[in-house]
Amino acid sequence: MDLTAGSNVPLISMALNENPSGHSPTLLASISNQAADLSRYPDGDCYALKQTISQKFGVVTSQIAVGNGTDDLLDLAARSHLSPNRSALFCRFGFTAYRKVTELAGARCIKIPENGWETDLNKIANSVAADTSVIFLSNPSNPAPGYFTEASFVAFLNQVPSSVLIVLDEAYVEFVEPHRRIKSIAIARDRPNLLVLRTFSKAYGLAGLRLGFGVGSEATIRKINAIRQPFSIGTVSQLAGIAALNDDRFIEDTRARNRDGMDQLVGGLGGLGYEVIRSCANFILLQSHQADKIQKFLATRGIAVRSLASYGLPDALRITVGLELQNSALLNHLAEARRLESQ
Repeated sequence: MDLTAGSNVPLISMALNENPSGHSPTLLASISNQAADLSRYPDGDCYALKQTISQKFGVVTSQIAVGNGTDDLLDLAARSHLSPNRSALFCRFGFTAYRKVTELAGARCIKIPENGWETDLNKIANSVAADTSVIFLSNPSNPAPGYFTEASFVAFLNQVPSSVLIVLDEAYVEFVEPHRRIKSIAIARDRPNLLVLRTFSKAYGLAGLRLGFGVGSEATIRKINAIRQPFSIGTVSQLAGIAALNDDRFIEDTRARNRDGMDQLVGGLGGLGYEVIRSCANFILLQSHQADKIQKFLATRGIAVRSLASYGLPDALRITVGLELQNSALLNHLAEARRLESQ
């Protein structure tokens, strides 16, 4: 995504893990053809969108909640299951929203260190306290570039008390090759304490519309819907979600471009002598004691990357996989930085 960085400096955004390809090319036409009178309130139950999710993922609509992005669903899960006398577990380098929604619910945060960059499921299961009501997990994880298998996840589910809600945030799952994915939604159909979250902000390219959905037990979904605002999902967002789910080719192309772009960045940065960590999502981590200087240098060249200092990782930058030309621009500028260092 190319923005403007003030003056005449073009900005390549490689900081927020958006889809650099945008959204499905058929989406706007689909919305234009189906959009109802926008002076009317949207369907508060998101009936048509839920029907599409139901058909695509093989789950009944009573097990589906729709939110204004997964941040909204995380907040709804926290407010419906946490209170000042309860606690939630999540990874030390987990998505910052897990901490925020836990604190907003007045509950206690328990942060569990990763094993390297990987989520330590065994340690999380063994850290469940008497007051624990929720565990937040992400797979693939962000910003730590970890990924756990279905076998390890099922073993984890069997360790955790059924009274604890496990929220599995799969914001980046579409970037994972299909044969490696956990059959999470199928598992959620039979696990009363599992809530699986998906977003339209990443691979589907709809970050500007704020749309996500969750699949869980009917009891969990009832609790969420009981506190959800009735008109939180606009008509255009609902129509866009339906169109996005119906364009499998776009997601396949997105995954292929991401795979090629990942190879380009990892190979190019490695060739420049940088320490790079590949993710199963659409970003890489660049580790360097000069991370702050690298970020500022790239900003002067019109490229935005994400510092992870706020996560307690001052020596790490998260860099979104861009299109080929964007990746090349970043690599060329970092090659320039290396030349400047050697002078």
